Amino acid sequence: MDDDSSLGLTMSRCSVERNQASNGGGLSAQDFGSFASSMTMDMTNSVFVKNKAHSNGGGISFFGNNGSVTLKSCTLTSNSAQEGGGLDTAGGVATTMTLKNVVLWGNRSSGTRDLDINNTVSADHCDIGDRLTAGGTFNDVGGNISADPRFARGIHLGAASPCIDTGTCMGAPTTDFEGDPRPTGAGCDMGADEFVP
Repeated sequence: MDDDSSLGLTMSRCSVERNQASNGGGLSAQDFGSFASSMTMDMTNSVFVKNKAHSNGGGISFFGNNGSVTLKSCTLTSNSAQEGGGLDTAGGVATTMTLKNVVLWGNRSSGTRDLDINNTVSADHCDIGDRLTAGGTFNDVGGNISADPRFARGIHLGAASPCIDTGTCMGAPTTDFEGDPRPTGAGCDMGADEFVP
């Protein structure tokens, strides 16, 4: 990237599965430019499953000096890496990440299994398992839990899942990753799947 350039990525209803890489088995975004460069990533209703990184970020690895990343109603599970099995974030102080209705659970690592934070991450109504705030800040916006999401099959929520009706509908997509209405029950669910009885 040149110093004055910017990079944008938008993903909606995508399934990223069974990939391998050195960093970011499912997705790797890196900016080694100056603070004038910026990256913007918006991911909605997307799934990262069974991806593998040899180093950082089994599902997603993000390294940026200046940028913003937003994940809404996404599920990251069964990914693996040396650090940050599900999601690894690093970079400068100008980088922020927002997680809303995200499920980060059941990832594998010799270090932090689900979320490894090295910048600023704000979580709103998320189900996050193992988390390490190494060199950054974790902002608990509210409504977050740390409980087995009880997947019934794949990333589909089972009837006893604590993620059902415990997400927020504010700013949530109107459908899930399969096109089912959101909300279907009394409230929006956490993750890419909206439970349909």
